[in-house]
Amino acid sequence: MKTALPFLLIIQSLFSSLPALALEKQGWFVGGSYAFQNTTIDYIDDPRLDTLGLIAGYQIDDIFSFEYRLNTSISTDSVALPVPSNFDSDFAHEIDYQMSFLAKAAYKISRNFVIYGLAGITTTKSHITIHSTEYDFQGNEINTRVENYAEMTDGFTYGVGTSYQLTRDISLFIDYQVLPDFEDGSVLNADWSTTTAGFTYLF
Repeated sequence: MKTALPFLLIIQSLFSSLPALALEKQGWFVGGSYAFQNTTIDYIDDPRLDTLGLIAGYQIDDIFSFEYRLNTSISTDSVALPVPSNFDSDFAHEIDYQMSFLAKAAYKISRNFVIYGLAGITTTKSHITIHSTEYDFQGNEINTRVENYAEMTDGFTYGVGTSYQLTRDISLFIDYQVLPDFEDGSVLNADWSTTTAGFTYLF
């Protein structure tokens, strides 16, 4: 504790000496993002979904902005489905595209840091693959079936986040969103959320 205290005081003095970059600005901005998306499905392991995205929006003032996000998968994860002992079945979920139209309201907590809330509409087109294999009582494979189909999910999304103004034009951010529940038209129903980190450049 005695060693950590001087270190914390040094860090605090460095941040307090930063120039006041959070000037009132407005205009168009663009950016990029990486997101870890989590779908929580009862009785099976959670599939991991990683996405990359592009951002475009308009900053009205220090508080309000509007934003469009477009994401696509960079990974696919297969998880085992709960099936009878004479079956194997895997479920794979991949995001073809995900579009979000968001309104954001920010509150400045220091010279360079803001916290914000966001809300809007998200539409996701998913590609689903279910691979099933049936075995006889001796363990010999009887039948294999692969199902491929697309699912559209849309609805209300909301979340919170924080951003740091690195320069006059560039900001870094991280936020958490609750997305519309994922339903694949069968027995699967999943809570869906995403944690996104990225940057924006204000023109």
